[in-house]
Amino acid sequence: MVLRTLLGVPLFLYIPGYVLERVWLGDHSAVNGIERHVTRIVASVLLSGWLALLLAEFGIFNYWLLLVITLVIGGIGALMLRRQGRLPRITPRSSALGIVAGQSPASAAGGLRSALAAVRFDHALLGIALLFGVLVARPFEVIRGGLDAGVYANTGVAIARTGSIVQYDPIVAEIGQRAAQGDDFARQIESNIFGVQSSKRNIATRLRAA
Repeated sequence: MVLRTLLGVPLFLYIPGYVLERVWLGDHSAVNGIERHVTRIVASVLLSGWLALLLAEFGIFNYWLLLVITLVIGGIGALMLRRQGRLPRITPRSSALGIVAGQSPASAAGGLRSALAAVRFDHALLGIALLFGVLVARPFEVIRGGLDAGVYANTGVAIARTGSIVQYDPIVAEIGQRAAQGDDFARQIESNIFGVQSSKRNIATRLRAA
């Protein structure tokens, strides 16, 4: 579990977005600072999530398979960066004495104020994100399982266990079979679960119970 977390966090949540940004934009990105990192994270989540969903649709989702595919995509992007000469290079840092000596006190103070303002803005964004998490991340929705948050979490757990987004639940199937045989209790359960859904909707839950 620890190994998967250590490998998955950078490979699924940051590196793909970093590589895509470097390949497409190079050094001409319109955002900087924390906005640039957030952009990379969002791009990484979109790519990794789409790949995971695609594998689940085919019923072959596996953590290590997703990891290998992500590494291959990252490797291809790194090769493209190398051919374009955009790979970041480590250069020795030159002495800043001459630069500092040539600056006026006013310009140095202005640069310091700008840096402090940027830091305060970044910290404010992080504070807003933490506050959002505290107010919105309500665990009871996941624990109950019947609300949207619980459905998403339980579906993710089921995909991780079975490798497929389609889940074969014998209990749900039995409800439909018993209702078709005239079991009033099963019909009541079926009505409670599927009664608000249109009969014309071709959805997986209705097909499973049929």
